Amino acid sequence: MNYNQMSKSIMGQNSVVFRVQSCKDAHLALSEVFNNVQIRTYEIIIGGNGNTNSFIRDYETRTEVQKVETPNIMDCNNSKAFWAKWETSGRITVGQGAAIGYSTFLDWVDPEKRIFQGITISTWDNAPGYWDFSYLQGMIQLLVLH
Repeated sequence: MNYNQMSKSIMGQNSVVFRVQSCKDAHLALSEVFNNVQIRTYEIIIGGNGNTNSFIRDYETRTEVQKVETPNIMDCNNSKAFWAKWETSGRITVGQGAAIGYSTFLDWVDPEKRIFQGITISTWDNAPGYWDFSYLQGMIQLLVLH
């Protein structure tokens, strides 16, 4: 998986709300080192494996730490809102919609309690995606193509 180098500092933040339009495989990397997904990074994959499930995995080891069935969660023709939240307790949660804490479909506690400094986004190699982070101050709409 090659991440587009669209990274955003999340120092002092503990959540993000975004909209994405893609047929499958929306990837959001949470990294301890800003702008470096190669080390100490967890991936949140929404609509993975052909838009059948979503999961959190360790980027370095490719180990899935949580996986749930989410058939057709992504939409090729319409953008959908999602949120991700990370806590100092190590808890990482992900949900559908723009209201953080609601419609949670991923919920996992990281035993390492990593502190994240950056997010990086991508969609799978053959699935172009349109991402909108306009909920965040300083972010503008972004088109990601592979």
